[in-house]
Amino acid sequence: MDSITILVARIFIFITAQIVIAGAMTAFPVLSRMHEEKAFPGESRGRRILRLLHRERLHLLLVLFLLEALLIIVATVNLPGLFSGLLHPGGTNRITTGFIPALLSALAIAVSFIAGAGFATRKPRMVAVLVSYLVFPFFLLLKPLSVFLLKLVSIPFPDLPAEIALPLFLLPGSGEGSEGFIEKNGSMLVRSIVEFGEKKVREVMVPRIDVFAIDFQADIEDIREQVSEAGHSRVPIYDTSIDRILGILCVKDLVDTSCEDESDDIRRLVREPFFVPEGKKLEELLREFQMMKKHLAIVVDEYGGTSGIVTLEDILEEIVGEIRDEHDQEGPLVRAMGENIYSVEGRINLDELDELLDISLLSDDVDTLGGFIFDLLGRVPEEGEEIEYEGMEFRIDRLEGQRIAEVVVRLPGKEK
Repeated sequence: MDSITILVARIFIFITAQIVIAGAMTAFPVLSRMHEEKAFPGESRGRRILRLLHRERLHLLLVLFLLEALLIIVATVNLPGLFSGLLHPGGTNRITTGFIPALLSALAIAVSFIAGAGFATRKPRMVAVLVSYLVFPFFLLLKPLSVFLLKLVSIPFPDLPAEIALPLFLLPGSGEGSEGFIEKNGSMLVRSIVEFGEKKVREVMVPRIDVFAIDFQADIEDIREQVSEAGHSRVPIYDTSIDRILGILCVKDLVDTSCEDESDDIRRLVREPFFVPEGKKLEELLREFQMMKKHLAIVVDEYGGTSGIVTLEDILEEIVGEIRDEHDQEGPLVRAMGENIYSVEGRINLDELDELLDISLLSDDVDTLGGFIFDLLGRVPEEGEEIEYEGMEFRIDRLEGQRIAEVVVRLPGKEK
């Protein structure tokens, strides 16, 4: 009996340790998006420890990963033997000493992790406070190793959000109020990061028709007025046609130009343009922006003509969402007009529209709603024209030249 009691106690210790680590790996990322004074109010010892761990959250996450890896290794080596001892204390049955103990070990690890994560999902603050006492000594012990590993892989982001550092554990869940396995915005952020790796420049670029650019032959005073009205910090400068980009004018350089220099050729102020193909991946372009210290690139098509421009802001918006400043006057791309009726900008990306309206507009050839309708009709539509597609109705609400500017989308299930 003593022998069995010891075996049960050792198994219980392994399972408890797994529950604690799983709870910590779940609770801390959920709380990491909250302001620390809001998430950890009060001055109890547990909350003081918790605030300290929160400020060191990247190292904390790595320490938790190390503990989890160590626990799995130890459990994999020891649990099968412990279960075997329970099932067949004195025998050598190959089934009870081999397959079944291994299966029970895997189930014990999985179930205990799910149990710890599930409880922490519902009570993240309480779990975080409780496990902080147990985690803190290991954190102090393993932090030097964490610092060494981060320096080894050259990670320069000490305040990296925890929900980005734990993508493997950001599974959908539900909890009390608005709290789940991770808050909604954090989950969307992680999904954006995952999808970001597959997106290409042509999906996010400002199309040629919307590009604000200036002919180099304009005098500096006119350029100043145009730039002031447009509100851009960088402007492409071209020669006769936008297909012949000479360079990029930084507004800062223009502001620094003295009045007596206003008769000079604007070309002396432009910087060398950076050209990229439409099919370049955003992930690669972001790295090139960082290395070359660029903020804007000219997008060219397969024939060498200008397709549009892409900025660092355009790329970052694919990760964190819309970034607006005092010069951004545009409204939302999708506006609800009634039940299942929406006013949609023609330039909206199909993937974004599909996600917002929970529909499926599939096309390998075009990226925008306007392009999809062009592809569907095979011609330029007329204002007021209605098109049906798989139960949905599209009415061309506004054209700008040959461009589809606004479309009213009526989803199935709503009568006119």
